[in-house]
Amino acid sequence: MSLDDNKLNTLGDKLNYLYKNGLLEQKCVVNNIDIDFNTMENLDGQVILEEVWIHIDFEYEGQVGGYESENFITDLDGVFKKVRDVITKYTPTPEGKIKVNNDNVYVSYASIYKMTYEFEELHTFSLTFDISYPQQ
Repeated sequence: MSLDDNKLNTLGDKLNYLYKNGLLEQKCVVNNIDIDFNTMENLDGQVILEEVWIHIDFEYEGQVGGYESENFITDLDGVFKKVRDVITKYTPTPEGKIKVNNDNVYVSYASIYKMTYEFEELHTFSLTFDISYPQQ
């Protein structure tokens, strides 16, 4: 069954819901999630996912940093891993079905677009992740 705009919209809504709830458990309050799907036609003529781009704007309520620069880097890395783990937990298959803990996809590490850090305050981040699939 090929993917069409309606199926992609529904898939995006479901992923949006799963990511928001998963991130909330990690002390991340999501302001916005944009999910873009790149599709291709496989050898059977079916439209499938080729790549998924996920852009997340969120506020992090946990501790980041401290007085030592090593702590700041370690804590930032921890935040980005938490977000990536949520994305990795819920990934779409090339056919557009959501699979939990799918090990047949690659989720990139975070690309940082914007970060607002204020010592002992709420921190805001704007990150992008890419989900890609083995060649079909």
